[in-house]
Amino acid sequence: FQLNIRDCLGCDDATVNFSQNESVHVIITNDNDTDHPEHIAVTPVSQAILLLCTSTYPDAESLENLPQLELGKGMITLNVVFTPIVVATTDFEESSDSELDIKPSTSKQAREQEETRKRRKKQRRADADASRSQRATHVSLMRRFDVHKLLDKVFYQINGLEMQMITLFECQTMFFVRQVYSYECLRKVHAECAGNWLQVIQRDRYKYYNYSDPENPFETFLKLVDRKLMEPQHMICKLAKTCIEVNEFAQLRERQFVLDVFKHVGYIFEYITLNEYTIWFLIPGVNMDDPMTRVTLDNFDLTNVRTVIRDRNKKDIFWNETHHNIKDLVMVSFQLALASSVNQSILVLSHLEKLSQFSTLQYVTASFMNDVYKPHDLSKKWISTRYLQRIVEIADFLNAVVLIEYPSSLTLLRGGRQLIKCYPHGRNGVAKWDVFEAVVEENETDLQHLKNSFNV
Repeated sequence: FQLNIRDCLGCDDATVNFSQNESVHVIITNDNDTDHPEHIAVTPVSQAILLLCTSTYPDAESLENLPQLELGKGMITLNVVFTPIVVATTDFEESSDSELDIKPSTSKQAREQEETRKRRKKQRRADADASRSQRATHVSLMRRFDVHKLLDKVFYQINGLEMQMITLFECQTMFFVRQVYSYECLRKVHAECAGNWLQVIQRDRYKYYNYSDPENPFETFLKLVDRKLMEPQHMICKLAKTCIEVNEFAQLRERQFVLDVFKHVGYIFEYITLNEYTIWFLIPGVNMDDPMTRVTLDNFDLTNVRTVIRDRNKKDIFWNETHHNIKDLVMVSFQLALASSVNQSILVLSHLEKLSQFSTLQYVTASFMNDVYKPHDLSKKWISTRYLQRIVEIADFLNAVVLIEYPSSLTLLRGGRQLIKCYPHGRNGVAKWDVFEAVVEENETDLQHLKNSFNV
């Protein structure tokens, strides 16, 4: 997809073409923005994606909290191509029986037949790609900031047809929310479950408020319980019991969700750190006077969770004693785990200053020390961990668009990967950004010039 930022977010007219083969995009910057740690994103590219593809900044009040956005001018445009997913068939991978010649043949004839099958296979792939391209849907999204009454609106165009205007929330539902979590899906569930209203009575009140039925289940329940004092009735008791059971089940599901997130955080954290560290969440029980009582979903206390980091030497490190780079990795693990659990479609990872500083220092130190010890002792080998590469690899499994803002040019990523670079500079006291595309060079990690300066 292609992003254009015009006359806003510190950019006069910046265009970024995202890689079609990658769902994880690394944005290089030298602006740490330590003065605004509450902001999700630092660079104009990530902020533009949040403005257009998420509900982070839905109205004028929230837009005023974005320091780089000046209301009254500017717009952002996103051009996306949605192609249908085609499951690979055996026609692409295997030759059909009609193409196989079982007659005796010489080695030359066999080679010619194999070349013919390869050409046909290549042609079938090309035809399938052309068919997918013809069925692709071209969508153009635009959000304007020059007109106050349009601040919560998004303009969209499909396949070059007439431009349409919708609200930002409608845009999220139409293009960036998976169908199973969409509003239309909830309406369908409501229509199917309206006869048995106990199934929907525990839904969030504000979401349920959107239903305009005159006799919806929530109002019906209020009418049943809001009555004058009378003798207990069997129906009222049964309704109350059912509501309590449903409420307890919902609470158990919420607790199970938290435990699942903790488990996923542990897996992700161990992968990123190459099992050098692991993380434990100590959850006490409620009113557990007897130490032999088993802790279950019903009696553990989520308000007093303790976090412990354990290194490869089996040493426990409490959170307030943990190094800042490890804390950054824990935060990244939480964001990835939550995004995976709730099927988030867009995720921005930012504020990785401590991690980038540690990775750079560790790599430079290892490179210099290996040169120092190399002539003397080959058994001593200093190593460094490519944390960013591990984060990119685990983020690839999310099936979502992930933007990683990394405040260092030394990424230690594999060569050939596309990068987006955003560098701020001042003009007349106003922050401006230079945005351009780049590629990880094979010699990015070459420190020979620096070593020559120190005569190493």
